[in-house]
Amino acid sequence: MKTIIVIDTKLVFYYQQQRHKHPLNCITDIADKVASNIPQDIDKVVWVRDFGKSKRVKSFPQYKAHRKEMLDKKTKAEKARQEIFEGIYKSTPDFLRNFGDVISIPGYEADDLASIIAHRFSSQEDIQVVLVSSDEDWARFLYTDNIALLHYGRNTMIYRRDVEKVFGVPTDHKLFVDSLTGVRKENVDGLVKLGKGRISTLLKELDYDHDKVIETLDRWCEVHKYGARLPEWATCVQNVLARNMRIFTPFTIYDFTTQENLTFNASWSSKTKATRQDILLQSLRDFSVAIQITPNISRIYKIS
Repeated sequence: MKTIIVIDTKLVFYYQQQRHKHPLNCITDIADKVASNIPQDIDKVVWVRDFGKSKRVKSFPQYKAHRKEMLDKKTKAEKARQEIFEGIYKSTPDFLRNFGDVISIPGYEADDLASIIAHRFSSQEDIQVVLVSSDEDWARFLYTDNIALLHYGRNTMIYRRDVEKVFGVPTDHKLFVDSLTGVRKENVDGLVKLGKGRISTLLKELDYDHDKVIETLDRWCEVHKYGARLPEWATCVQNVLARNMRIFTPFTIYDFTTQENLTFNASWSSKTKATRQDILLQSLRDFSVAIQITPNISRIYKIS
């Protein structure tokens, strides 16, 4: 069985920065975590990155629009640290190609590309795809048993069978629950004052029958049971679900245009053959940080 690793680049960068380390420390961290969780050889490493404004903004302009407001509220020192972080993030694609393929396509977020790759190989039982992220949304992409999530923060492998235990709802129903409750970090609202825990419990009680859940929630909203009510723009629970499903439904390989597919395929096989000396010199020159080539780094990224 071949194994493909797909890394949420910005998240792992940010994770290191929050621990007062250089973002590129994630290269060592990922190698160690992959080595400790995945005993077999790694055949491919892919770094997925956001590129430009998401296509979702065209149909929903408020998508993540609150992030600019959040940035405006930061202090000068916080803004300066943010600028440094963004500068490092934007300047690393060429360097990251020493450690795998780098894929970024205009209009697609890292989440979208992870979903597309997972969907592409979901029917190939001889290939295992391991998604590396701490983003709960990536649990939606475990389409089949050969797709897994290496939770970066917990350093734990999560398979389809584990999703309900970890996140409170099975993979196949997570999109349904997220669409009803909304996702705050993406600036998408759902039913007011009704959390994922309550809806997940109701879903389980009604034997995962979505129609019955919607009927029950409609009744609850009418009488404000558990404080639940509809957003101002909605007239029924079905409207909340339909709108948010359109926003949250993951992209698949079939959403690519012909040109996007060509760009994706070209990026898929762009790995640079790297040596220890090349990496050490470039990391010192460009980022003022020396990356020690450990046995795990050599094995996972195939550094000679």
